[in-house]
Amino acid sequence: MEKNVKGKVLTESQLLIELDKKEDLLSNRVMEISLGVNGTISTAPYENWKPSFFMKVNTEGYTKEQIKQAYLQGKDEVKEQFKLEKNNCKAELIEEKWENIGFSEKDNLKYVWISSVLGWDVIWRIPDFELLQYGSRGTIGHEMAHDYVRKYMEFLLKTLEKQKEEPVEWMNPEEVKPLERHIAILLNGSLKMHWDDLSVKKFMEENIKKITRPEIEVKVWNEEHLYMGRADMFCDWDGIPSVVDYKCGADAGDFRQLAAEAVCRKGVEQMVICPIGPTDNKTGYMKPKISTDIAGEFKLFVKKRHQFRKQFGI
Repeated sequence: MEKNVKGKVLTESQLLIELDKKEDLLSNRVMEISLGVNGTISTAPYENWKPSFFMKVNTEGYTKEQIKQAYLQGKDEVKEQFKLEKNNCKAELIEEKWENIGFSEKDNLKYVWISSVLGWDVIWRIPDFELLQYGSRGTIGHEMAHDYVRKYMEFLLKTLEKQKEEPVEWMNPEEVKPLERHIAILLNGSLKMHWDDLSVKKFMEENIKKITRPEIEVKVWNEEHLYMGRADMFCDWDGIPSVVDYKCGADAGDFRQLAAEAVCRKGVEQMVICPIGPTDNKTGYMKPKISTDIAGEFKLFVKKRHQFRKQFGI
């Protein structure tokens, strides 16, 4: 790192010596500070990736203390940029090697998905082609639930007369273009599954009146633990600020995902899991699972996040 002092270039050690002197000899003399950092990142998609980061600070007219502050801040900034590059290189490498781990970028920094933190070490006992079918049915179920909530909120704005004339109608997944691929997977799949197997219609019709002020599919970011997710819904559930998740499978009792989402949003008081998968209940639906232990469930999630960081270094 070099510093320009009225035409004279000082090395970093020389500048520090000058800054430590009692006399304010550098005031109004340092015209510019140039800082840089470079190194080798061995954990990058390309072997021995060697990024470099540089910055210049115009310090003309600065006092001794202002020069010192500008130097320290600039040094931290270029080091931080190198750390971010190292973090992102690791993320790219992990994505290449692990199909079930994903990252999203915000402000040039990679954040790991909540689902990846919780599922990277899960060993599935069924073949991938069957998992694909379960995933497609789940996607369709989620879209049906979201669509029903949106329509019901619009329904409430209508007059009583209009409500009688235009009741809420369920979407036909086969008419929704973004779902074409998932429809094809189900209709041609070996498991012969169908979206009608789900209890989503009965569940939503029974519980829709509990939902007010819904916000659907909300991205959340946690800068402390560097993860992100997409919450199915934030709303007031029975008047209580909540985070809601629809579950079509057997993991309908795990609140860690919702806790990770809840702490990213101020004011959330409870977590609600809506089981909309197949059921043998005579009512045709299962009851929602509700927990207010956000702090306790978040501790369990953070434990998994630490395990992920220990395994992958990110």
